[in-house]
Amino acid sequence: MGTFRLQLFTAPGTRPVALATQGPAEGGRLADWSGDYAAEVWRRHFPGSAEPPVWITLQLPPGSREGRRPQRFSLVTFRLWEPYELSWPQRFAMTDADVAALAGAPVDRDRGDGYQPWPVEPDSEPVWRVAWTILLPRPEGMDRGCITAAAPWWRCLARQVIPLRTTRETAATTTGSTGGR
Repeated sequence: MGTFRLQLFTAPGTRPVALATQGPAEGGRLADWSGDYAAEVWRRHFPGSAEPPVWITLQLPPGSREGRRPQRFSLVTFRLWEPYELSWPQRFAMTDADVAALAGAPVDRDRGDGYQPWPVEPDSEPVWRVAWTILLPRPEGMDRGCITAAAPWWRCLARQVIPLRTTRETAATTTGSTGGR
């Protein structure tokens, strides 16, 4: 799915607060997967609690350390279907002061000191191989429109051995009339 920094704030007699901070390109975005992420945090860290923790997210934009405008925190509320089953997330913008008051302590907007960004995957390079088209599987059960049947194997083999160097449309126009001269 994805990764994020999780800060948990607990106090006796209060509902726990979970703050998830995610940087760019770390898998499933917090906005898209918040229900699954919050349910898993609830299941792992607060299994005896009747309610999920208060879920707050912060999605860091690409290049967030380069002086760009800081993102806002989002309070995410859910409908509870069953224990550890959350749905219908609704997001509400929060200020840093709101988050600090709810958590009972100042919160860190960063990914943390030990954060190591995901390695950038190299671009995949296509691999080209010469293949005999006669050996490719024949399509079955697909609608080919005006083509009612595949070419017989011997015609496919002949075209593979002695291929046409031009398309049929090009060949028809070059061997056609000379324009009436």
